[in-house]
Amino acid sequence: MSAQNQPLVYVISPVYNGERYLRECIEAVLAQTYTNWQYTILNNCSKDRSLEIAREYAVRDPRIRVVDSDTFRGMIANFEYGTSLMPAEARYLKFAFCDDQLLPECLQQMVSIGESDPQIAIVGCYVLNGTRILSRGVPFGTQVVPGRLPCRSYLLNGESPFESLNGLMVRAEVVRRRGRLHARDDGLFEDLDVCFDLLRDAKFGFAHQVLAFNRRDNESTLSRIRNYNPMLLSDMVFLYRYAQTYLSPEERRLMWDWKSRQYWDFLARSTLKRADAGFWKFHHAGMRQMQFPFSRARLALSILRVLLDYVLNPKMSCERLFGRLKPQRPPPPADDESPGESSALAPPASHSAGKGVS
Repeated sequence: MSAQNQPLVYVISPVYNGERYLRECIEAVLAQTYTNWQYTILNNCSKDRSLEIAREYAVRDPRIRVVDSDTFRGMIANFEYGTSLMPAEARYLKFAFCDDQLLPECLQQMVSIGESDPQIAIVGCYVLNGTRILSRGVPFGTQVVPGRLPCRSYLLNGESPFESLNGLMVRAEVVRRRGRLHARDDGLFEDLDVCFDLLRDAKFGFAHQVLAFNRRDNESTLSRIRNYNPMLLSDMVFLYRYAQTYLSPEERRLMWDWKSRQYWDFLARSTLKRADAGFWKFHHAGMRQMQFPFSRARLALSILRVLLDYVLNPKMSCERLFGRLKPQRPPPPADDESPGESSALAPPASHSAGKGVS
């Protein structure tokens, strides 16, 4: 793709007290082999030298713009503010987080895939997350798939090719039609929700290369709640929100029953480990998102089962207690099942009784 034919990519770096790694982030954008980009560094009332560093680079390169907010915004609100500044001529939207990096060919490879099919709403890639590579669910050698495929892969197998917004690029036209990027701001993996929402009737592009790096030696929102098992809660929430769209009725029933049991047993083990108030606040908020009725009687039953399991299978139970044993997968549904078009997913009747979430 010649420089004259390159569509414009709008890159955003939201920054709050990010001076430690901001230079590396900016240098990574400047090092892109793809050259037709506009870069907004959005300073969210930082108290360190972030603004000074950003302005230093803006003087050097006219493609860099610094926006200094006079009002502090929450994470998603700040993302949306940055998105609202996207120029009309931009064809793609790309985040570059101040403590992470884009590899030199990131924009080049992603734009190339995006331009191969106008129905592609999102392009992803492999992401080096500390020392672990993220993103699964797209068959190797396949660059463009129906959006339903990776969404089903997440719901059925826990495999996601969009685990990090740093490793995604979104078609700008899709964002403009929605009027915003994120439809939710509830603290439950809003970026993943964007992907499920946008890929209902669109395609997903994927570069089978490591094109982004996520740093894991810094404090993050996820690190503060890691002991709360947020991924299990998000699995439940996304089953509730999107199983009707992406799964068959039988698949929905199997997955909901399996995940519900996992979830109750996790709450039981957490109770036995004396989970703190922050844990319960986090999970009650998630339960409200999926109208999951909290029942003390149901929790007591799960505690009894966990204790009984511990007596009968002490080694296996200890491994589960400390998160070293993966739960067994549910049985697969019939091969001829297809995603249903009927009523919205609701918890099975066996889970519908009990008091409301407190």
